[in-house]
Parts: sequence; structure tokens; C-alpha cells
Amino acid sequence: GGEVMCWGDNTRGQRGNGTGTGGSTPVAVTLTAAASTKASPSASTLSSGENHTCVLLADGRIDCWGAGDSGQIGNGAGDDQPLPADVTGLLPDVTGVSCGLAHSCALFETGTVHCWGDNDAGQLGNGTNDGSLVPVQVLCR
Repeated sequence: GGEVMCWGDNTRGQRGNGTGTGGSTPVAVTLTAAASTKASPSASTLSSGENHTCVLLADGRIDCWGAGDSGQIGNGAGDDQPLPADVTGLLPDVTGVSCGLAHSCALFETGTVHCWGDNDAGQLGNGTNDGSLVPVQVLCR
């Protein structure tokens, strides 16, 4: 049905319900609505990193929540997000999302990839070791 439920540790907002309370009982995550519509968002794909989660919404946007100190939420804030936040600057033609330890990536219909978050080992694929609070395009050679 496109709903998202989370459970477990919540010290960094990983459950996505706006509280710091963890637990073994699943709780509903309220996904963000698109600015252009009042329709309830629907999840199509979900991926979790060490302490954050990102979900690809049916309308092609990505919401992320949880630990954000390395920029892995992708909203430009660089801090933990206990509620879902839209990833900044992604066009609505995203077809996939994947989370790593402290970074996240989006795959587009065109085959391009954008990543954000920690980059100390080159995880973002942009030719640097500088982390990013917002998506940057992976360089293909």
C-alpha cells in the first residue's frame, strides 16, 4: 500500500516518527507530500544505512530521515532529522535509492547517479573526498 513502518533504535531519529523513543513495535512514518499536490505520498522503494533511511516515493521524490551529521539526509542541513525530509535538488525522474553507512545515492531514468553524505573514502564518486549535504553527480569516465 506504499506505507512505511519502522522500529528499533531511535537515538538519531531512525524511526522517522519525530520522537526519540525506540522500540520493537513498528510505527508509521508520515512521508512528505509534494508541494504541487495534496495527495498522500506512497513509497515504492526503501533503503537503510547505519542510522538513516531513505525512501523513493511513487512521484519520484526521495525522503530521508535519521542520522544526518555526514549529510546523508541530503536536505542541506547536516543534522539529524527525526521526521522525513525531502532530498534537495533531485528531479522527479529518480528510479532507485540506496543507502550506505553514512551516504545515500539516487539512480535516475537517464542512468546518471547522484550521491550525498560522507565521502572520506570517495563514496560520492565525484573525484573528491569532500562530503556533501546535497546530491552531487557521480562522475563516469
